[in-house]
Amino acid sequence: KFSENPVKKDKTIYLGKITDRKGQRKYQELKNIEFIGPNGNGLKNWKGEWTREEVFNNLTNYGNMLLLSDGEADPLVIKEALISGLGVIINETSGKNLEANDFITIIPENKMSDLLYIEKKMEENRNNSLRNRDKIRKYGEVRFGWNNLIKNYLNIITNNI
Repeated sequence: KFSENPVKKDKTIYLGKITDRKGQRKYQELKNIEFIGPNGNGLKNWKGEWTREEVFNNLTNYGNMLLLSDGEADPLVIKEALISGLGVIINETSGKNLEANDFITIIPENKMSDLLYIEKKMEENRNNSLRNRDKIRKYGEVRFGWNNLIKNYLNIITNNI
């Protein structure tokens, strides 16, 4: 789903399985963040676990998404966030296939433990993203939507036969 006016526009979502690799516990002191995913007992601002349908229906309700994961090279959830109109804040590893812009913020590896820096970047990204939700959704659909992906794959297959 897509909403121009998210009900949790002042919140950043961190969506995914709660693991050391994804670092949610490291970032639980950040302001205006909510965590969704399994294994979050004891995590501040943990809002429970979502089904795939809940992800599709509720992701658009947030201002933006944070994902600072150690070792995820091309996470699907980032594409889902963009198509839902959310800006994203990601680390260099998770953002290898994206370029930084007004709604894609890439955190350098040497800043991954700097909570004040990350909080500032989250706020900047959220403010930019709220003004550009339609633009973000269009970017996500063009880059990652099924219609365009299928056309690209068909083109690759037919030109390589």
